[in-house]
Amino acid sequence: MRKYLELSDLELLQKIIKKDARALEELYERYSPVIYAIIKKIIGEDKNAEEIIIKVFMILWNRANLFPLHTQNVYVWLIYLTRNLAIDTLRRKLDPDNSLVYNDEYELKYILPVIDGKIDPLDLKTALEIKLKFDDELNKLSEEQKQIIHLSFYEGYTIDEISEKLFVPVVKMREKISDCVFQLRKNLLSE
Repeated sequence: MRKYLELSDLELLQKIIKKDARALEELYERYSPVIYAIIKKIIGEDKNAEEIIIKVFMILWNRANLFPLHTQNVYVWLIYLTRNLAIDTLRRKLDPDNSLVYNDEYELKYILPVIDGKIDPLDLKTALEIKLKFDDELNKLSEEQKQIIHLSFYEGYTIDEISEKLFVPVVKMREKISDCVFQLRKNLLSE
């Protein structure tokens, strides 16, 4: 049992590819609290959060072989998988007449994340430190900027959808999003 605690996320993932249930359990123990928090922030309720967590780890179990090993970024992959699945769940709840069928093809195209190999691998401790710093800097933005970031990242709205929702022309919304990102980047790099 102890040996699994000492394995890196990537080593655990390689064991999951070989269908090692204990490795999946270890990743669940490491990341379920973070994943739960992300789901809660996106869908705003506890009721479906457990179901989504289970689905995230079922996808990991069934699709681990599709993880881009060269990125070595299991944490980031899991976070984006969670985000994509939570946003999809929320959209389906808000639009029950959605005509897109959730099947293997849909999951591969819309749910599984595509991670750039240029992103540095993160361990959980570093990721949580970055998250705290990011949250602190996010709180320094104006209410409008916070709303734009929330709609974009946590609710998965496109620029056109945010523009429509906030009654702002698309060109102006692009500018506002660019300003938000610039301000966040400037604040994060200045410390």
